[in-house]
Amino acid sequence: MHRIFLSCLQRSSKSLLVQTAPLSLAMSTVSTASTTSTVSTDMAAKYAKLPKVELHVHLDGACRLNTLRELSKEYGLPYPHDDEEAFKLWVALPSAAPSLVDFLKVFTALAEILRTEEALARVAYEYVEDLHRQNAVYAEIRYNPFSEVVGGPTGEQYCEGVIAGLERGEKEFGVKVRSILCFKRENPERCAEIVSLAHRYMSRGVVGVDIAGNELLPLDPRHIDGFLTAKKLGLHVTVHAGESGPAENVRQAIEDLGAERIGHGYHVLQNEDIYCLAREKKIHFEVCPTSSVYTSSTQNDNHASLRFARDGVSFSINTDDPGVMLCDLNGEYVVAERDIGLTYDQLKQLALAGAEAAFLPDQEKQEVVKAIRERLAALEQGHC
Repeated sequence: MHRIFLSCLQRSSKSLLVQTAPLSLAMSTVSTASTTSTVSTDMAAKYAKLPKVELHVHLDGACRLNTLRELSKEYGLPYPHDDEEAFKLWVALPSAAPSLVDFLKVFTALAEILRTEEALARVAYEYVEDLHRQNAVYAEIRYNPFSEVVGGPTGEQYCEGVIAGLERGEKEFGVKVRSILCFKRENPERCAEIVSLAHRYMSRGVVGVDIAGNELLPLDPRHIDGFLTAKKLGLHVTVHAGESGPAENVRQAIEDLGAERIGHGYHVLQNEDIYCLAREKKIHFEVCPTSSVYTSSTQNDNHASLRFARDGVSFSINTDDPGVMLCDLNGEYVVAERDIGLTYDQLKQLALAGAEAAFLPDQEKQEVVKAIRERLAALEQGHC
């Protein structure tokens, strides 16, 4: 989900305090979504052993709480970094938001904290380490390279920081990770620059482009031009669509933007013709179980992923914003079984589905597929 930054960001770097209470405080009456804190030990252990692929996660939403506290203190930001529980209210959500737009407001503080190339490198590296601990084989992490913070990193500095962290993490932990650059629905004027950056950094692991943000805003011609140019340059396309917006957004993503994958896409089931189009085009859906409830996009009962599984539609399980929702990839598999109703046999095949949908050259993709098959075979033989 793309980042909507409040107008309070348009100020000098010496006046950083957000003039509103943490969004978390306004949500105490909203029912809490399932998190890994309530999962059974046996179920958690079962899914911890599975090899995994993550295709939908946002960098700024995947930061460790302690890292954010340390960076906030280092940069002298006016957040309560010495009080963990108070600080958490600014950068994480303990319960579901009334809407996607409300959910996105928490990213104001995150943008202010991730204000240097060094900070971006650190959180990117730590994300790869977290993937390794969760038995992940491959991942794609996405971000908008233009900071909304006055004095923040340039687009080039943003990419350099993130990619340096990912490269270091991949070397140390053996998890292959690639990047996707995001357009914002709110800022079509940046699309050409983002495509240029994506093309420039293809040799260092940028594999595609995306668009996120307030999905109820219409696409601008510059968005469409950005996607078409990206495709011509050899970049892949995934699109946030059908999350808070209607099924028509999924059709537009496929037919007008050339989407190969859809981020979320739950509302595609509102229109059977568009759902059939997605199936015919073999579109892969990036499902994020906890996120889908946190943003009030859907509910666990009768979740779209049940229909995807029944119809043989390709989809994967992802975290979206694990730092914000206090979840992790292992826990998302638990939520998928315990709360949504997917079976273990269905879920253990999703790493392969994710690998097949990865934005990688065929040879690299088959290497990832092979690694997953080997781990699954070892698991079946009781060697894991």
